[in-house]
Amino acid sequence: MTQKKIPERKDIPENHRWNLTPMFSSEEEWDLLYSEIEKKLPLYETYHGKLGESAQTLAKAIGFSLETGRSIEKLYVYAHLKSDGDKSNQKYLGMYQKAITLYTQAAELASFFTPEIQKIDDSLIKTFLEEDILAEYRFYLAKILRYKPHTHDEKIEQILAMSQDFAQGVSQVFGQLDNVDLKFGDITDETGESMEFSQPF
Repeated sequence: MTQKKIPERKDIPENHRWNLTPMFSSEEEWDLLYSEIEKKLPLYETYHGKLGESAQTLAKAIGFSLETGRSIEKLYVYAHLKSDGDKSNQKYLGMYQKAITLYTQAAELASFFTPEIQKIDDSLIKTFLEEDILAEYRFYLAKILRYKPHTHDEKIEQILAMSQDFAQGVSQVFGQLDNVDLKFGDITDETGESMEFSQPF
């Protein structure tokens, strides 16, 4: 009786793996962007308490936050897919955890954004929104102002942001157990050939 085993992830042909080069041409490029964003995070503090000063300051703050968020999302998605491709690879698991930590740090530092924008006087924010410099952010700001009755104060928002790392950690532990450690047994077909079950979906 012959037996077919599930191949190791490292032995899967390249043409059957995700092609992530449109995101990053190499892992070194990922590391470079990670370091760049990590150094930029303290700049959030330069806008703290100043979002209501002028439409220009508000526009610069929003632009910085959105650009930083997009970069972190790119880092996170790449690391997430690399880790999902091989849950047993500790290098990719480390990249994924670094991305989560960076995301949590940014969320914590930016937690003042929504409450502070919502505290701007209604007549003043209306004046701001009439200025061309905020034209591309009008929908973004409208969503924030819409949820004004349902947003916590700055301290609570900061605590919620800090919980992201913990919440993601639980999911990651389960993913490791479910995809690496658990075995699903074998089955024998009508020809007597035995096959190992893979993760059921």
